[in-house]
Amino acid sequence: MAEDTKQCRPMKGWTIVVPRNFAEIDNGDSWQAHAGMRCVYLSSMRVANANGVVPATALFATASRKLAPPSEADRHSFEEPGLNGGAQITQTDTGFELKGFTCVDGCVATCVISFAK
Repeated sequence: MAEDTKQCRPMKGWTIVVPRNFAEIDNGDSWQAHAGMRCVYLSSMRVANANGVVPATALFATASRKLAPPSEADRHSFEEPGLNGGAQITQTDTGFELKGFTCVDGCVATCVISFAK
C-alpha cells in the first residue's frame, strides 16, 4: 500500500484503499469517503419478502433499472448461479461516475465512485 493511501474497513468483510486525505463518513448501513469532487460510497442490504429470501436474479432486475440505459453509458454485467452484478461508467457535468452492484440471494451491495475531470 502506498504511503499516500489508507486502508479502510467500511463494512464487515470489506476492505477498501482510498487516498489518505479522504474523510470518512460511517452511516451505519452505508459508508463513504470524500475529498473535494471525489467520492466513494458503499452500501449493503439484506432483502426478503413474504416468501423468504429474494433470489439474486430478481434483485439484479430491480437494481439494473437504476442504471442509465445502455445507449447512454458503458455498461457491463456478469452472471453466475446465485450471483449477478452490473456496473456502468457515465460522464457527468463535472467528471465521471462509476456505479456498480452485486446481488446474491437475499443481499445487494452497491458502490458509487465519483470524480472530477
